Parts: sequence; C-alpha cells; structure tokens
Amino acid sequence: MHAADVVIDDVHVVRLPESVTGPWQEGDSRHAVVVVAAGTAGVFGPVDELPAALVAAGLGRTVIGCRVSDHAGLLARLLARLGPHGAGLGRWAAGAVDCAVWDLHGKLAGLPVAALLTDTPAHGTWRRRSSGGHSCCWTARCTRKS
Repeated sequence: MHAADVVIDDVHVVRLPESVTGPWQEGDSRHAVVVVAAGTAGVFGPVDELPAALVAAGLGRTVIGCRVSDHAGLLARLLARLGPHGAGLGRWAAGAVDCAVWDLHGKLAGLPVAALLTDTPAHGTWRRRSSGGHSCCWTARCTRKS
C-alpha cells in the first residue's frame, strides 16, 4: 500500500517514562502524541500536560480515518474541531498531532520528514514547497507561522 492511501487508525497520548529523557525536573514536558496507521506509529514529543490532555480528550480522534498524506485537510479538521478555542493552547495541541502525522508519513514513505517537505535545505530548516506556512526543523519540532 502506498503511503498516500493509508488512513489513520488511532491517536493517543502516552506519558513518557523518566528513562526516556533522564531525570524529570519541575515544569518538564512528560507526554508524547502517538498517531498509528497500518501498524506503524508516528510520534511527537515531549508535549506539555495541557495540550496533551486536549489531544487525549478528543481532539486526536478528529483525524481518525483521514489519509496520512492529507496534511492540509488534517489541520483544517483539527482547527474546525477547536472552533473559537483554536488559538494558543488549541494550536499547540493541533500542532503536536500534525507533527506526529508528519513523522508517521515519513516512516510509511520510507523517507525523512525533511524529504517530504522539500528537496533543498535552507539554513538547517526544511520548508514545504507549497504555501501553508508550515515548517519542520531537523529535529522534527514543528512550528506554525501565523
């Protein structure tokens, strides 16, 4: 099956064990968003408790059944679900799901996420050729431009 045809089966949040990143300190992010399709998991983390709770409380289920490769459609669904609460914390939660989907897409395509975004790196950051204002850095931390 081609990565473009794969649909998302599950989205959930996991609490990261201390052994993953070392001793926890007060204020550290302790969660990761996991998106699963075709027996493969895409992960983004660490994520703070509040956006993780928003994803776990139902935001993540918004994209179940959607194609992994439809990033614009996934983001539109996430933001529509958030409605007027889409600013701030809502965008942070939606971005965590979006980045986990990008990780999953890369794994299913057998490519690094950077290769899905563009052919050419620019100052350590890879940018998508199409518009949309989305960029992912080498470490797969995603940011949204307004």
